[in-house]
Amino acid sequence: MASTQLAKILQGKIWRFFGGIRPHELKTTTADPIEELPLPSLITLPLAALIVAWFLKTSYLDAGLFIRHAPVVPVLLFLTAIFAFVGLAYYLGARKLLRCSLTELLRDESAV
Repeated sequence: MASTQLAKILQGKIWRFFGGIRPHELKTTTADPIEELPLPSLITLPLAALIVAWFLKTSYLDAGLFIRHAPVVPVLLFLTAIFAFVGLAYYLGARKLLRCSLTELLRDESAV
């Protein structure tokens, strides 16, 4: 039974959830993929540029002076630290999941 369920999941077909606590009407999941909308980056980047331009205008600061003294190195170090810690979290989670049996994990959620 577990191998047929796993085959259905790998084929992307609808499968029934046999474990955990869910209401009866939510026992099935769909095969529709979850997609990330590009909306936040499409809105926030132009909005951030407009806000920076407005701040530069209201503070009577020269844009060239702002760009020369912008904190590029600390921001890049911060972004690098964020990516490193997120990568570490993914690595630790994957290591924990790869040590488990997938069939046992799908049958009973208490292994995680």
